[in-house]
Amino acid sequence: MKNEIHYISAFELRNLSPFSGFVAIFDGQQIQNKEELFYFLEKNVGLPDVNNWSSITDWLTDLSWLEAKEYTFIFENYNSFLKDDVSAKELFLEILEEDVLPWWENDVEKHVVSGMVKSFQVYIVED
Repeated sequence: MKNEIHYISAFELRNLSPFSGFVAIFDGQQIQNKEELFYFLEKNVGLPDVNNWSSITDWLTDLSWLEAKEYTFIFENYNSFLKDDVSAKELFLEILEEDVLPWWENDVEKHVVSGMVKSFQVYIVED
């Protein structure tokens, strides 16, 4: 499966097979600004150093501490997600789409010794 961002309904999400590997569920009602996103990434994804967008990009293209064969990010209550900072919302999705997903689909093999391609799926659950 190609690494991509999927826009799905809650019903479709329930009908998907149980996810394996690492799964992070972003609740838009709990993550309404950049600081809350950075805190979530640190506490729930385990990013060691979350203080700017560049560090987030670097760590999301590493994830070695998770030791997972695949990654899944699920965004629930997406209309509320980063509602206090729309530009941060757009930037985070751009980082996922343009940097993180292609990295795990192709680039990891080119840039990391023994790097392995991995599935990284992002599900945006439409409200």
